[in-house]
Amino acid sequence: MQGESADVSSLPRAGWKGWILVTSGESGDGYRSRFHRFPLPTFVWRRKGDDFVLHDFNQAALAVTSGGIAGLVGTKATSFFRDREDIVDDIFTCYEGKVDFTTETDYTFVTTRETRRRKAFCVYVPPDSVMVHIEDISEAHSATKTMLESEQRYKALFRSSTDAVIVHDFSGRFLDVNPTACQQLGYTREEILELRATDVYSEEILALFRGYQNQLIEEGYITFETEYKGRDGRMIPVDVRTGIIDYGDRKAVLTIARDMTEHR
Repeated sequence: MQGESADVSSLPRAGWKGWILVTSGESGDGYRSRFHRFPLPTFVWRRKGDDFVLHDFNQAALAVTSGGIAGLVGTKATSFFRDREDIVDDIFTCYEGKVDFTTETDYTFVTTRETRRRKAFCVYVPPDSVMVHIEDISEAHSATKTMLESEQRYKALFRSSTDAVIVHDFSGRFLDVNPTACQQLGYTREEILELRATDVYSEEILALFRGYQNQLIEEGYITFETEYKGRDGRMIPVDVRTGIIDYGDRKAVLTIARDMTEHR
């Protein structure tokens, strides 16, 4: 980050530290202007006796606390964070070690009582202060958590499905299979992942894939009956539903096949 107008996402890399190195040696109106225009809520804790007191804050900090921080200047850190000894420890660690570091945690603001996920950048400012920048990462954290939970549900369903589930790319290379598919076809998972669609799918299903490729792309899925070829050469009648999915950073074909042997 180059000064206060740069993208906040670059702060963790080096920009915030560069900004501190510049402004920590400044004073007067220039410093105040840069400090108050800094985009992240920023709090300055100054050493006083065996504690720290809230010495200053910027406009972003005033906004995020709905103005409440203004009445807390001079408050001791041990009182301000009475329920969060870990945050007080971070301030002391930064000051005593003269080191800059980043932490991430859930935090309930004293002024608003709102709990948010935040990343804190702790910066030692000579000779007696610690400056703490706060970045709200609640939405990104929530999105990541939701994605991981979704992936876990998908994996659970994938593994426990009584139907064969096969994922392959558009060239026919297998990317993943579930235990039922391995059992039906008579291969281990590792063996199947070395195969291609032509080793398992009948000519009929391969022709369908080619013939219905545009429909598959436009409608998202197709259903039909066909046969799979097992390891022992037997043909397994299956009821198939296949569609296109996002698989990592690419598109792939997901096929769910129900063994219809007992219905024949």
